[in-house]
Amino acid sequence: MNGTNNVVNNTTLSREYTPNGVACMYVTHGDLVDPLLVTFQREKKKKYKVVKTADGVELKRVKPLGTGGKPAYVMVMLTELCSLGLSKEAGHIVFDLIPFVDWNTGRLVKNGKALTQDKMRGCLDIGKVKLKTVLKELRAKNVIEYKSKAYYMKRNVIKKGGSYED
Repeated sequence: MNGTNNVVNNTTLSREYTPNGVACMYVTHGDLVDPLLVTFQREKKKKYKVVKTADGVELKRVKPLGTGGKPAYVMVMLTELCSLGLSKEAGHIVFDLIPFVDWNTGRLVKNGKALTQDKMRGCLDIGKVKLKTVLKELRAKNVIEYKSKAYYMKRNVIKKGGSYED
């Protein structure tokens, strides 16, 4: 397996690729034996658009929006996250909510609709009391905010962009 490692304030973010193209990402902190987060991501299939031409119909490849056709990445501001002094559960929830962030607005969504506490409990497999406690902590530490019946992830902790690799 090959991959990359980044270390900031005793927190390690590493990504490794298997021969069949699956990316495995680990987030570890200090001397903990178990990683804080382990996630797998399979490379997405390329999307095509049907275009009518004089000769008939053609399929053209569609580039992803917002990244200039380059693969997307997520920047986790580890120094800010570590300086907040979040509990281990809150740190897990922050990393688990990354796939649900609408990057144009920072809103937490699933299938185009706002991610409510009930939907979060289903997605994150967490109890009601524990989720409310963690959300209260995240709001107090200014990681997420709740306004107009939706949760929003703050940009000072997590950002998105296109990678420099082709």
